Amino acid sequence: MKQYGKLSASIFYVFLFVAISGCASLTREDCQNADWYAIGFSDGVRGYALDRQDNHRKSCNQYNIKFDLDRYLQGRSKGLKQYCVPENAYTRGMAGYVYVGTCPVSLSPDFYPAYRDGYHVYLLKAEIARKEARYKELDNKIHHLKNTRKRLHHLLEKSKKSASDRHLMKKEIRLLRREIRQYESQLRKLGRQIEGLLLKAEHFQSDTQNMWLGR
Repeated sequence: MKQYGKLSASIFYVFLFVAISGCASLTREDCQNADWYAIGFSDGVRGYALDRQDNHRKSCNQYNIKFDLDRYLQGRSKGLKQYCVPENAYTRGMAGYVYVGTCPVSLSPDFYPAYRDGYHVYLLKAEIARKEARYKELDNKIHHLKNTRKRLHHLLEKSKKSASDRHLMKKEIRLLRREIRQYESQLRKLGRQIEGLLLKAEHFQSDTQNMWLGR
């Protein structure tokens, strides 16, 4: 890839709150044999939102089986203590997972800052990938236009066409040359943006990894 320069745009933080749950979370057998503490612990350690328990309750209500909320919440609280740690927050943010607001500040005041930093790395890399795809697209387009111009030059040299036709071919070559220059200008600009993003992502990831994973 070409030399890149400094990025002229900034990346904004995106923080999404979504519900991660299914309509029917448990089967009849699950409800009959349920260890609500263990289910709560499993949901907590996976970072599910609190409304996950509504799905469990509704699932078991279909079979007239009682949902033990107290045991579920005890297990979930225990699971959250494992989930709500900065190392996990940073790793999940960097992988692009959305955060559903499950961790109370009292449990881990550093969870969201760590998640935010990890997610910012994810956004930077996603932006780099998008721009690199565009770079490749432009590079291919330039290659195609240059081949077309080369063929026209060859035809013009070998052609026995009329003066009028030759004039049109020369005009087409000039238009192609202009279009190629425009795309090459865009390519250079895009290359500078990508290099700036790569440097920014490298430095930010290095600094934040040392902060959240190097403890």
